[in-house]
Amino acid sequence: MIGVRARLPALQAGRRRSIDAAPELFCFVRELNSERYAIALNFSSHRVPLGIREPLATGGARLELSTDPDRDEGQLELETLVLGPDEGLIARLD
Repeated sequence: MIGVRARLPALQAGRRRSIDAAPELFCFVRELNSERYAIALNFSSHRVPLGIREPLATGGARLELSTDPDRDEGQLELETLVLGPDEGLIARLD
């Protein structure tokens, strides 16, 4: 995760805004210029639907990094996303 943060300026100096999501999750968006990333952290030992209550990306989201080695790379559907136990995830918002 440190390597991803080092190569993405929005994760270093961008504005941070909290996202209302499931209670077991800590979620926020980092924005800098035209770059936008959603970060979701599951602090529970079970699977948790993201459960966001606001639209984050009109063009979708793309996985940048997940701590779950079984998560497929590529496009993500944030409305139906379920985080695994103790998973951390970074998604680029289009």
